[in-house]
Amino acid sequence: MVKEVAAPIDVQEAATPRPGRWRRGAFLARQHPLGAFGLLCILVLFGAGVLADVVAPYNPTEESRLTRQVGILAEAVSADDNVFTIDQAETGPGSTILIGEEKVRLSDFIHSEVGDTLVIEVVRGEDDTVAVPHESGEGFELRGAVDQLSPPSLSHPFGTDRSGWDVLSRTIWGARISLLIGLVSVSVGISLGAFFGVLSGYMGGIVDSIVQRFVDMLLAFPALVLLLAIITVIGDEDSSARKAIDDLLSPILTGQGTFWGIPAFVDIFVVSIGIGVAVAVGTARIIRGAVLSLKENVYIEAARSIGASSPRIMWVHIFPNVAALVVVLGSIFLPIAILAESAISFLGVGVPYPTPSWGADLSEQNRENALQGDWWPAFFPGLALSLIVLGFNMVGDAFRDISDPRLRGGQGSGGGRGGVSL
Repeated sequence: MVKEVAAPIDVQEAATPRPGRWRRGAFLARQHPLGAFGLLCILVLFGAGVLADVVAPYNPTEESRLTRQVGILAEAVSADDNVFTIDQAETGPGSTILIGEEKVRLSDFIHSEVGDTLVIEVVRGEDDTVAVPHESGEGFELRGAVDQLSPPSLSHPFGTDRSGWDVLSRTIWGARISLLIGLVSVSVGISLGAFFGVLSGYMGGIVDSIVQRFVDMLLAFPALVLLLAIITVIGDEDSSARKAIDDLLSPILTGQGTFWGIPAFVDIFVVSIGIGVAVAVGTARIIRGAVLSLKENVYIEAARSIGASSPRIMWVHIFPNVAALVVVLGSIFLPIAILAESAISFLGVGVPYPTPSWGADLSEQNRENALQGDWWPAFFPGLALSLIVLGFNMVGDAFRDISDPRLRGGQGSGGGRGGVSL
């Protein structure tokens, strides 16, 4: 008789390989296409601002002038040559013409002139330009009047404004300045607001009363009036706050208060701090409400019962649970901060003229020109401003959906359900 013996069978469940980073990113992009579009807008405009020195075709505060080719260099010259042979010459002695980046002035001494070929002595390096070698075939240009309110063209894709400034270059540099203001102001505002919100909500009692009454006092002012008051107080050159800011920034400033190619950087930083203080007011109130519900949880009582100090509880147990809310608030307040800069620049108290800024370029001359039909000087900065605000709002909505388990459950993560799992 055969005896059957049951032998244990080792069954190993095949582990599902975790998808790579790029695959997870592609999955999230498919699940949140609007968030992906918003992120693309942010990356393009942020990249343009960071690389403004490279990608901007012109100096944003230099007049564009109408140019006309008036000849071609027939023979190569070195940096020391002072006799040029010009073919197809359409200019004469005494003219100052441009070849490459060098300006030369044609003297009165002509060696020969046959038809449209001119051999003439020149004065090199006019107007502080540098004399450099030139190859034959380089063209001579004659610059004339300022190219004002030129519509979009190949040489100026976004056109020029009333001052002859290239609108594309000002829009690119405006990205650097507007995004810098937004990032600095939101970093300051969210940090201050989160600190006082967590402190007020957890401590309660007299601390909560003092912080919230101060917040109530600031919220009693209209937002624009509050912002103007803050900037006026800390922007006064004789105030202690302004002197402290000057001392703080002086090590990184170069000639005429320039930093990262941005002139009048201290004034722009003051605007950023003012907007940041205004952002902190609303942030503190929102964070406090979240902390009030969190501090009643059992794990907070457990931490308190084993002797954890209040600073440790706030930092280790409270703040990580409101971190996602802080990030969402940052994505909400950053476009608001950029719009606030645009509003105060529109009123003439923001970014100092002629520093390029989306808000400043929507005001005064460009606004009047748009009303008269010359739409491009105001349209393109306004379009960039709209795209960055739209982008941050879309990214904030997508991040909220991803970070909220109630909304994340139905996004293809379980059971193939298409609806939202509540």
